[in-house]
Amino acid sequence: MRKIENNNQVVIGNRNSGHWIKVTKQCYDVLYIGMKENLTVLELISKSADEADKKYFKKLIGTMEKLDVLKNKDEKELSAIQQIDFAITNRCNLNCIHCCVDAGTVDNIDILSTDEVKNIIDKIVTYNPKGINFTGGEPLLRKDFIDI
Repeated sequence: MRKIENNNQVVIGNRNSGHWIKVTKQCYDVLYIGMKENLTVLELISKSADEADKKYFKKLIGTMEKLDVLKNKDEKELSAIQQIDFAITNRCNLNCIHCCVDAGTVDNIDILSTDEVKNIIDKIVTYNPKGINFTGGEPLLRKDFIDI
C-alpha cells in the first residue's frame, strides 16, 4: 500500500495493480491506527461509536479489499507470489542436450528426505502461492513422489 497526501485528501494505491482510492485524511488516520494496532476489520469497525461510521468503514474497507489496495489480514493472502518451483530431486533418467542435469552425472540418491520435502511444502503453503511446480531432475523418479 502506498499513500499520497494533498491537503485533507489521501490517495491510497497499489503500485502493482494500479488500483487506488481517495479518502479523507481523517478516514486514513483511523485506518492507519487500526493497522498500527493490528486490528482485524471487525475490530476496527466495532470501535466506531456511530452506526453511520460503522456502515461507512465497512463499505470503505470492502471496496479497498476489492481494489487490492488493502488485504484483510484474516485471509492470509500474498498475491504477489504467483508460482513457486521446487526441485525435489536432482536425479534424471534422460540426457537432454539443453539441460544442465543429465543421467550420467547425477548420483542415485535424493538430498532431501521425504519428511524434509513435506516440511518445505508446509512452509511454501503458508505463502499461499497460486501454484507449485515440482521439478528436478525428474521428480517422478522419487519413489515417495505420490506420498509427497
